[in-house]
Amino acid sequence: MFADVSSHDSGGMGKSDADAVANYVNDLERALLGADPALIHDALIDAESHLRAAIASGTPALAAIEAFGTPSDIALAYFREQLSSARDGVKEPVAQSSASHQSTVGAANSQSNGGSEFVHSSKTNESVRPWSRLRKIPIIGIYFDPYAWGSIVFLTFGFFLALAAFVWVVGLGAVAIGLLPTLIGIPLLIALLGSARAISLFFGEVIEVLVGIRMPKRAYNVDVSGVEGFWRRMLLWIKDVRGWLTVGFLVGNLPVAVCFFAVTVSLLTASVAMISWGIGTMLGLDSMVTIATDAPITIDIFGTTYKADDQGSFHFSLFSSALITLIGVALLTATLWLSKGAAFVYAQVVKAIQVVRPQSLLQH
Repeated sequence: MFADVSSHDSGGMGKSDADAVANYVNDLERALLGADPALIHDALIDAESHLRAAIASGTPALAAIEAFGTPSDIALAYFREQLSSARDGVKEPVAQSSASHQSTVGAANSQSNGGSEFVHSSKTNESVRPWSRLRKIPIIGIYFDPYAWGSIVFLTFGFFLALAAFVWVVGLGAVAIGLLPTLIGIPLLIALLGSARAISLFFGEVIEVLVGIRMPKRAYNVDVSGVEGFWRRMLLWIKDVRGWLTVGFLVGNLPVAVCFFAVTVSLLTASVAMISWGIGTMLGLDSMVTIATDAPITIDIFGTTYKADDQGSFHFSLFSSALITLIGVALLTATLWLSKGAAFVYAQVVKAIQVVRPQSLLQH
């Protein structure tokens, strides 16, 4: 995970330097209180990685921290990044923490101006996007939400991503376990854990683009600095619980993706078929409803019985065609809402697997 600054000598860092980094990361996390967990995850990884690299290059800890910036200033920059993402359509807007709010107030020399800067910019941006208002229409506003359509795309084609990940993890895992007696399997297990984290991050990128949920962009690192010996470093990777959790997610994700795929495709196909069927019959395109069979077929729709003609076509009344179309539209609307909700829940599960806390914070 993040650097475990108290378990071993972190690449030549003294205890005082390690404690300074841990305290800084701790203060930064407090300053980011209220931000999206994925943003906090990225911010803490970036800060700790930068500071540890600077100290490892010979820069004193206090000088590295001063050059990097105060926790409140860094938090403010991340809050602005998240608000900018929210303006661009990404969900989960931020609630400013007290630390970043004070920094904003100081920069604007006024408490009132500090809060209004973000609110005014957000409203101005929304006014130039007409679909932002259309999305607020009850029920049917879902048709103007690009992330609702993106959720359908994700739940449909996400099955193929899940299948590819499953084949990779199971295949590589089977080879690694089979070669464990020769010790070659251990490096393969490390490759499995590392690739699983990369695949999980790729899933997160796809989710953020299609569903609009902010996902982590940084992978945590298993800290092996200061640990001597190849096999001891391998052991730290193998003991990484979060890595095995990611592997388990990629394996268990396939049946979930299959269910999402089957339900989404079925609902979408049925709704589109009913809409096209109803509109086609209203336009006199009777050939859109044709059944090729020698046996006589009858269909009862809303109490009215329809029989196929000699060519197997059904001729519906205008009333029945209109009702079929309305039912199809209602089903498509429900499909959009269900897809958006399912994709949101799925994204939160993936985010929970990816987001971690620094071990240094857990030990202070």
